[in-house]
Amino acid sequence: MKKIQIANKKKFFAFVIGIILIISALVFGIYKTVKWYKQTPAIEKMSIKEAAKNGEKKTVQLLIQIYDTGGAPGTLQRGDVLFTADENKEFSTAEQEGFLIIKMRLTEEQQQLLELSLKEKAGVFANEQEQQNPKEIKRRKFAVDLAKIGIASDETRGRVISDKVFEDDVLIQK
Repeated sequence: MKKIQIANKKKFFAFVIGIILIISALVFGIYKTVKWYKQTPAIEKMSIKEAAKNGEKKTVQLLIQIYDTGGAPGTLQRGDVLFTADENKEFSTAEQEGFLIIKMRLTEEQQQLLELSLKEKAGVFANEQEQQNPKEIKRRKFAVDLAKIGIASDETRGRVISDKVFEDDVLIQK
């Protein structure tokens, strides 16, 4: 049996160490990517249409920001849903005059999506603290397209639209 002769042992060991480093980097990258993907809750990955497929739709009321705050960081924007409430909830006079209140048929998951903030995703190789506390970009990920429900762009006074029940086709993703 012949022995393998290595002419330059230093170059050979450098080559082997290089291969080991490349394989280690690939394994580390795959580990971090899988961990990052698993940390993102399933609800944050959904669209309104996907959420509509899960569960039964029921009529709820939406309290919607109608006044434009000018896009200041951390504030709700025109069309953002503050919260969803039961169909029979009685809103205060201040809520009725300061916000738009409409009825809409939504599933539980769609309701959760409407109250979800749009957050900046930490990078795959971000440290643990950055991944646990993502920076908020907008107060809401989804909004109601007020033009589709007949609200003029210059209208800023709140009101209640109780005679019509809207479907999820008036919702938009920001």
